[in-house]
Amino acid sequence: MENHALEIKNMSKSEALEKGAVAMFGEKYDDEVRVVNVPGVSMELCGGTHVKTTSELGSFKIISEEGISAGVRRIEALSGQSALDYFSDRNALVNQLSDLLKANPNQLFERVNNLQAELINKNKEIQKMKDEIAYFKYSSIKSSAEIVNSFLILVNQIDGLDGNSLQSAALNLTSHLGNKAIVILGGIPNPENRKLLFVVSLGDNAVKIGLHAGKLINEIARICSGGGGGKPNFAQAGAKDIDKLSDALDYAKNYLQKTLDSHSDK
Repeated sequence: MENHALEIKNMSKSEALEKGAVAMFGEKYDDEVRVVNVPGVSMELCGGTHVKTTSELGSFKIISEEGISAGVRRIEALSGQSALDYFSDRNALVNQLSDLLKANPNQLFERVNNLQAELINKNKEIQKMKDEIAYFKYSSIKSSAEIVNSFLILVNQIDGLDGNSLQSAALNLTSHLGNKAIVILGGIPNPENRKLLFVVSLGDNAVKIGLHAGKLINEIARICSGGGGGKPNFAQAGAKDIDKLSDALDYAKNYLQKTLDSHSDK
């Protein structure tokens, strides 16, 4: 818009550099170079095409900047009518958002910010409700824990809980049942997705006799065409064959029974 006139001259490379022309790093130049000078703005060695004055460009908008290789970055920009079209598209988008969010363009940021805050609060409320549902579900099965060689075994199916809620249920049950607790839970979070989740949580004493949650859950999930892993005291897994859920939990019960009976013999 300042309408700088460009000066384009051919001169020796040494003369151009003495005058302050900028050479691109890594470029190779002949002894005679083409110098493009925008007085008071920039002087460069350049073989590209140019306008005669800067105002010929009209509007100019940088739209992206990215790395394309080591030490090399690329800037993409629009000018002239293309830049005006870009601004027009963005203005139309702002108007659409304004209509959708029922706010004038100057209030869009504040409106979106408020919606994000509301969404975070709603998600917290939803998670709290999920935790409460999970609590009622796992509290009802706590009394079904079986005693095998002084260990408390709880293997059960709990449906309708997502991964986080199922983990919380297993950890809370283990905490309530004590150091000799062995908790294995499996369930279907959402029947429409036809997916399974498993968690295994072990008390400290269960780990000390050689049980490993990560290895055990992998064997359980494999029965249902799944897999997983984790630490010695806690693990989780996913699977997809929901019809084999009962088989997987039965396997877990039998495995624990045999393992603990064997430990008793020792």
